[in-house]
Amino acid sequence: MLNRFIKIAQRLDELGMYSDSDKVTDVMKSLVPEDGETEDISLANLSMDIAKNVMDYYSKINNADFLSEYRGNMKKLANECRGLAFIGRSYQENLDKCLNHFDKMFPIPERIRVSSVKIASIHEEEDEEGDFEYDMAKNELNTAMEAIEDLMNLLGDDEGDLPAWVQSKITKGVDYLDSVADYMKGLEKTAATKKKKNVKLNKPFRTPGGPKKFSVYVKNDKGNIVKVNFGSPDMEIKRDDPNRRKNFRARHNCDNPGPRTKARYWSCRNWEAGRSVSDNLKGK
Repeated sequence: MLNRFIKIAQRLDELGMYSDSDKVTDVMKSLVPEDGETEDISLANLSMDIAKNVMDYYSKINNADFLSEYRGNMKKLANECRGLAFIGRSYQENLDKCLNHFDKMFPIPERIRVSSVKIASIHEEEDEEGDFEYDMAKNELNTAMEAIEDLMNLLGDDEGDLPAWVQSKITKGVDYLDSVADYMKGLEKTAATKKKKNVKLNKPFRTPGGPKKFSVYVKNDKGNIVKVNFGSPDMEIKRDDPNRRKNFRARHNCDNPGPRTKARYWSCRNWEAGRSVSDNLKGK
């Protein structure tokens, strides 16, 4: 009987009929001892939510044995997870317990094994296949941003309560997006590191796109490769004019230009007598 009421309350929440869902919840509370109502209902909701994640995971990895056993029977799946769940344990630990339980019966190939923290993701090998273009991701992210703006406007500055399933989905959505962002940042950092390893050191080059007129890659005291930008993009180098050269070098103390990791060093180098820009670009 209690399970029926739980399903009805969940369905009403999904339909947005929150007041009616609250009434059903009140009925449930009257059917169980006061000291057991929260735990019993919470455990049922927890096990059903975990079951949905487990089913989604095995669907994504296309485990035929698991799917033939449990497809269309979410209640059976939830009951098995419920036998392993414990309210005093974190959601993630409960999810891991359930996944480990099924993994013993329906082993997951090692190449696609993932942490259940990122259960919506399959192995990075699949991500690297490049099945989807950036445009598709951008369109979906724009949709997500519009949904976030709508939610922020609806929630406003008022205080209030949200159904558990709503908060759960928000939490999962944030976790998934955060995981993807971390992954993309990692890729960008790796690419930048590889690019730096292949650059030519101490050889200035022009940078038409800014932020300065020239840039150069050098190694700092720690052995890391850094990029130094120097030279005003709006000014010409007048080194052939003795007075201008003297004034510039005096203003910037070019007799002591400092380390190669500073823009002043390379600007002073450009203003040396008898040196041309082409000499600098050739690394002379």
